[in-house]
Amino acid sequence: MRTRAGTLYAALDRLERDGHIVLVGTDSDGGPPRRSFALTDSGRELLQAEVERLRANAEVGQAMLREGLAT
Repeated sequence: MRTRAGTLYAALDRLERDGHIVLVGTDSDGGPPRRSFALTDSGRELLQAEVERLRANAEVGQAMLREGLAT
């Protein structure tokens, strides 16, 4: 699956607007400018919550596979 640039930049803009990431610099090695971001404290909290959500979903999926419920 390929993420389109518009989708990626819209997500980055939203994360920055919501205070989850901050712009730390731009670089251009002869090509288009590339922005670099860093997580803020709230971004780390958001990421941790997402990791926990995904882990819980994976555990449910694993249990379904063990019990033969997934087809």
